[in-house]
Amino acid sequence: MDSAEVTKVLREFFVEREGAGILEVIEDIDFVEEGIIDSIDLVTLAAFIEEKLGKRIDPTDCDT
Repeated sequence: MDSAEVTKVLREFFVEREGAGILEVIEDIDFVEEGIIDSIDLVTLAAFIEEKLGKRIDPTDCDT
Protein backbone atom coordinates (compact mmCIF):
# COMPACT_ATOMS: atom_id res chain seq x y z
CA MET A 1 0.00 0.00 0.00
CA ASP A 2 1.52 3.29 -1.04
CA SER A 3 1.08 6.70 0.54
CA ALA A 4 -0.93 8.06 -2.42
CA GLU A 5 -3.53 5.34 -1.90
CA VAL A 6 -3.74 6.04 1.83
CA THR A 7 -4.02 9.79 1.17
CA LYS A 8 -6.87 9.17 -1.27
CA VAL A 9 -8.78 7.06 1.27
CA LEU A 10 -8.27 9.61 4.05
CA ARG A 11 -9.45 12.45 1.82
CA GLU A 12 -12.52 10.41 0.86
CA PHE A 13 -13.34 9.79 4.53
CA PHE A 14 -13.10 13.45 5.49
CA VAL A 15 -14.99 14.70 2.42
CA GLU A 16 -17.84 12.32 3.25
CA ARG A 17 -17.79 13.54 6.84
CA GLU A 18 -17.05 17.27 6.51
CA GLY A 19 -17.75 18.16 2.87
CA ALA A 20 -15.51 19.02 -0.08
CA GLY A 21 -14.34 22.28 1.53
CA ILE A 22 -12.21 20.28 3.96
CA LEU A 23 -9.75 19.55 1.14
CA GLU A 24 -8.60 23.18 1.21
CA VAL A 25 -7.31 22.88 4.77
CA ILE A 26 -6.88 19.14 5.35
CA GLU A 27 -3.08 19.31 5.45
CA ASP A 28 -3.06 22.04 8.12
CA ILE A 29 -5.57 20.63 10.61
CA ASP A 30 -4.97 18.57 13.71
CA PHE A 31 -8.35 16.85 13.63
CA VAL A 32 -8.17 15.61 17.23
CA GLU A 33 -6.94 18.91 18.69
CA GLU A 34 -9.57 20.87 16.74
CA GLY A 35 -12.30 18.55 18.04
CA ILE A 36 -13.28 17.39 14.56
CA ILE A 37 -12.75 13.74 15.47
CA ASP A 38 -12.79 11.99 18.82
CA SER A 39 -11.86 8.49 19.98
CA ILE A 40 -15.02 6.94 18.56
CA ASP A 41 -14.36 8.66 15.24
CA LEU A 42 -10.85 7.18 15.22
CA VAL A 43 -12.39 3.71 15.44
CA THR A 44 -14.76 4.63 12.60
CA LEU A 45 -11.81 5.90 10.56
CA ALA A 46 -9.87 2.69 11.19
CA ALA A 47 -12.85 0.61 10.03
CA PHE A 48 -13.20 2.82 6.94
CA ILE A 49 -9.51 2.33 6.08
CA GLU A 50 -9.76 -1.42 6.63
CA GLU A 51 -12.77 -1.62 4.32
CA LYS A 52 -11.31 0.57 1.57
CA LEU A 53 -7.78 -0.85 1.60
CA GLY A 54 -8.52 -4.40 2.65
CA LYS A 55 -5.85 -4.19 5.31
CA ARG A 56 -6.36 -5.00 8.99
CA ILE A 57 -5.29 -2.30 11.44
CA ASP A 58 -3.90 -3.68 14.68
CA PRO A 59 -4.71 -1.10 17.37
CA THR A 60 -2.07 -2.58 19.68
CA ASP A 61 0.76 -2.05 17.16
CA CYS A 62 1.96 1.55 17.25
CA ASP A 63 4.23 0.99 14.23
CA THR A 64 1.40 0.40 11.71
